[in-house]
Amino acid sequence: MSKDDIPDRQSVGKQVDMEIDQRDVHNEANVEPENLRIDSAKLFTQATEQTRMALCLCDPFQDDMPIVYVNEAFTDVTGYSREDAVGQNCRFLQGEDTTPEAIERVRAAIKAQEVTVIDILNYKKDGTRFWNALHVGPIFDDDGELAYFYGSQWDITAIFDARERAMEQERVAEELQHRTHNLFGIITSIISLSSRNESDVATVIDKITDRITALARAHKASIAPGGRAAEAASLRALIDSVMEPYRTSAEGRIKLTGERAELHRNMVTPVGLALHELATNAIKYGSLSDPGGSVCIDWEVDGDDMRICWIERGGPSPDKDPQTSGSGTGSRIVRGVLQGLGGDIDMDFEPEGLNATLRFPFAG
Repeated sequence: MSKDDIPDRQSVGKQVDMEIDQRDVHNEANVEPENLRIDSAKLFTQATEQTRMALCLCDPFQDDMPIVYVNEAFTDVTGYSREDAVGQNCRFLQGEDTTPEAIERVRAAIKAQEVTVIDILNYKKDGTRFWNALHVGPIFDDDGELAYFYGSQWDITAIFDARERAMEQERVAEELQHRTHNLFGIITSIISLSSRNESDVATVIDKITDRITALARAHKASIAPGGRAAEAASLRALIDSVMEPYRTSAEGRIKLTGERAELHRNMVTPVGLALHELATNAIKYGSLSDPGGSVCIDWEVDGDDMRICWIERGGPSPDKDPQTSGSGTGSRIVRGVLQGLGGDIDMDFEPEGLNATLRFPFAG
């Protein structure tokens, strides 16, 4: 380490000699205490070179307050050599994800000449991001005048990662509890409504099984890669998943049209079940029960609402049978789950086929 690493301080009447002779320090350490003479500059240099704490010094009297000294630990943490760092402002460690709030805290500490500890996202020479526990503050000379600013860096990425994992586990647990509560509520309603006015046990079991299977398909659409619960799910992907079992018997007769939209995870299961009930009704009694019939599913954001239009054409004309008139079990399930979202369904039985409009609040 040469004194060239530290700027000449004659302009402010001060000079810091950062040279070190390790043999002198060793020899001094073995003399009697009463004869001990400590060169604080040399001792400081040796301490900073041996510490694992990354350290840099910046000169506030030069334009843009450049770095004038970095220790070995600084080069280890950041990947930048002394030649890379000296002469640059410390902002070269910042990147696109460094928050303006953290940067402003650093500036405020420098302006106030106060010691501050800031967790800031920095970048190594190879582009790797790391969380830096930055300790920044002023260094004053013997007369109490500002001489330098120091910045010590400590890579706490592992701590942040562990904290993020813990938070993610907590979010997953909360989401699991929430979804389990919702699913139990929906399943209870399915069992109750499916068994109403139905005396044949086998038929009841089939209906319940079909509906719970539909719930599982809808739930799958809300799972992100890696098995984590997604914050939102593609509406098109959800509809594709719900309609998949019916495509074999209705090949080419199911059309999806709609804008790109993401449903909040809490909406996925109820909306999936509602669409399943409409599809089941279409297969049994509606347009998909006829080889020439078709279903068009269109959706759009309408103000603060999501509107899904279910349009059947080419099948038998709707009659007033409870299963197709909107008063059957399936219709009650559809209306119930949508009302649980703060929405509803309008069902218009035209001679050409069923026109159903599902509407519910949408936060996209």
